[in-house]
Amino acid sequence: MIFQLFFIFVGFAIGIIGTIVGAGGGFIAVPMLLWIYPNLNSSYASRVIASCSILFVFFNALLGSWEHAKVKMIKYKEGSLYSACAIPAILIGIYITDRMSLAWFKIVFGIIIIPISVFSFIRSYHDITARDKPNNALGMAISFFISIFASTLGVGGGILYGPTFAYFLKFDKLVAKATSMFIVGITSLVIVILRTKQDVLPFELVGYLLLTLVFITIGLLSNYVIDKLLSKRLQCECLLNQKQVCGTCLIKYLFSGIFGVLVSYILFLLSNIAKAEPFVNGEYGKIFLITLLLTVGGTQSSKLGNALSIKFGGSWVMRILAILLGLVGILTIYRGWSGIISH
Repeated sequence: MIFQLFFIFVGFAIGIIGTIVGAGGGFIAVPMLLWIYPNLNSSYASRVIASCSILFVFFNALLGSWEHAKVKMIKYKEGSLYSACAIPAILIGIYITDRMSLAWFKIVFGIIIIPISVFSFIRSYHDITARDKPNNALGMAISFFISIFASTLGVGGGILYGPTFAYFLKFDKLVAKATSMFIVGITSLVIVILRTKQDVLPFELVGYLLLTLVFITIGLLSNYVIDKLLSKRLQCECLLNQKQVCGTCLIKYLFSGIFGVLVSYILFLLSNIAKAEPFVNGEYGKIFLITLLLTVGGTQSSKLGNALSIKFGGSWVMRILAILLGLVGILTIYRGWSGIISH
C-alpha cells in the first residue's frame, strides 16, 4: 500500500510540473523507471519503458489540455497542423527504439536530453514578444524533428515544444505551453495505439487502464465538488481564463486535487486491479503497475499546475528542470555505458 501511495503522489507531482511547463511528464517518468530497474538490458525493455512513459504522458496531456482549453489558451489550428507533421516522425522514432538495447537506450537518452536541457535553460519562457501569425512552415519542421527525439525516448516532447514555440514562433508563453500539451496529447495517443498493436503494451493493460479511468473520472468529479465547496467556504472565485489566481485558490486546488487522488485510489484498491495478471509477472508487471499508479495521481493535478503556471510563470521551473535534466542525462549515459562494458 505504501508502494502504491508513493507512486500515486509522485504522479501527482509530475502532473503539476508537466502542466506548468506544457509537458506530459515523460521527461521525469523515463529516467525514474530507468533508475528503478537498472538491470533490464534488452530492446524489449527499452520499448516497454518508452511505451509506458508515453501512456502516462497521454493521460496527463489529455487532462492538461482540457484545463488549458477551458481558459482558451490553445491554438487549435497550429496544434493540429504540427501534430499531423509529427506522425511520420513518430514512426521513425519507434523504429529507432525497437532496435536499441536498454543500455544503448540510456546512452541515447542522455546524449539527446543534455542539449535539450541546455536549450531549455537558455531559452525559457522569458522576454518573449508574442505575435499573432506564427511561421507555420517553421513550426511544422520543428514539430517533425522534436517528435523523432520524443518518440525515440518515450517522452512527449513538451519540455522542448513549449520553449521552442515561444522563442522561434513567438507564441505567448501560456499559449505556447497550452498548445504544446495539446500536440503532446495527440502524438502520444498515436504512439499508444501503435505500441498496443505491436503488443508492447498488452491489450489487457489497456483494458485495465480504461477501468481505472472510471475511477479517475469519479475522482475528478469529487475534485470538482470539493473545489466548489471550498470556493464558497473561502469566498474565492479566481478566473483562470482572465489570468487571475490568488494564494487561497492555490491551496484550494491542492486540497481538491489530493481529495480526488484519494477517492480514485480507494476505488483502485477496492477493485484489486493490482493483483491482475499483467501486473504480477516480474519486473515488467511492476513497470505496468507503476504506470497505472502514476496515471491515477497525475490526472488529478492539472488544475493546480495550470493555476501555478498562471500565477508564477514557467521560467523558473523550466530552468530548475533543465539543470536536473542535464545531471540526469550525464548519469544516464554513465549507467548505460557501464551496462555495455559489463556485458
